[in-house]
Amino acid sequence: AASHVLRYLDNDFNLQTLEKADDLWLALADMPSVVDAASVAMNSKLQRRLALSADGSREVRNNGTHGVLVSQFPFHWRLVSVIDDQTTRDTLAAQAGPDGLVSASQLESVCKSIFGETAVSLWGGKLAQGYLHDYVHAKAPAFPGLAAEQQQVVYAAVCAATSRQSLASPAGIHAACWHSEALLFHIGSLLSNPRVSPETCDTIRSELSELTPPPDAAMALPIAARIAVLNARALLVLLRGLWMQASDIAGVPGQSWSKWLEEVES
Repeated sequence: AASHVLRYLDNDFNLQTLEKADDLWLALADMPSVVDAASVAMNSKLQRRLALSADGSREVRNNGTHGVLVSQFPFHWRLVSVIDDQTTRDTLAAQAGPDGLVSASQLESVCKSIFGETAVSLWGGKLAQGYLHDYVHAKAPAFPGLAAEQQQVVYAAVCAATSRQSLASPAGIHAACWHSEALLFHIGSLLSNPRVSPETCDTIRSELSELTPPPDAAMALPIAARIAVLNARALLVLLRGLWMQASDIAGVPGQSWSKWLEEVES
């Protein structure tokens, strides 16, 4: 039975995070919302029965959607599952501000009731950066040719533009990603588009990285304007790249402006 418990605790190589954040690890492990002893015991019995069958698996679960995920934040998969639960989102959506943003403090209050005040008090700072890593590797859509590390640059830029608190805690990361789900998907689609050159994609990521965090003057703008700045920078780089492609058309036999326009429209 102990081996089954250890497999659960080591989802996504979770045990190695104990060395990096032992206080947080133990605080989360002590919460039934994270480690439900009765549920783990029941699953252990089920796993033992499955192990007796020909196809029974003794593998440790990994939640990576971009390859193997080596977690940097303790029990991240439980936090993602609980915080992203539709009931939680629906409850907080009713409390969102006029801009549609659920504040990090609102979600943080909910998290205290679920994961305990001790854990919530310990999960900020550099550990929050580790949570962003795990969140992207486990939740971000997998686009062809676009690595999770590249998407993490985009997620960090969008979170930083949402509010000063967005990259300070798991709650802030979730609140920012909820607010900009469509934008995150569209930028990911853009960066994975085979018609966009790798050089243009690299420049877009570089531009977004320079805006993480945004300057103080930008943070004084409404959130819609801050997000619009990200969009504008990405589109400007894209148009420059497409214009460079167009400039190369003139001397190439069989190429035409109409064909280039078709590429842009696609």
